[in-house]
Amino acid sequence: MNQVSFTCRLTKDPEVRHVGTANSTASVVTLRVAIDDRQRSKGRPGLFLDIEAWGPLATTCGEHLKKGSLVGVSGRLDRDEWQAKDGTPRDR
Repeated sequence: MNQVSFTCRLTKDPEVRHVGTANSTASVVTLRVAIDDRQRSKGRPGLFLDIEAWGPLATTCGEHLKKGSLVGVSGRLDRDEWQAKDGTPRDR
């Protein structure tokens, strides 16, 4: 099972974009969030994640959220891996 839930703050304003063809489009929003793991004071960095939401939820996030907003996130955790132009492996 791949299910995560956490509370976090937005580190920048949401970025809403529309994807698809002329006949069919969908809204998608990207949220950059920071999770305070309470260990940061012990020299460990915080955890920063990119969150994507699609459809009507994306539109609502774009209209109502801004940098600094406290949000609850529940969903599936995915990891993207690719190779950069210089040949080095990248992930996020």
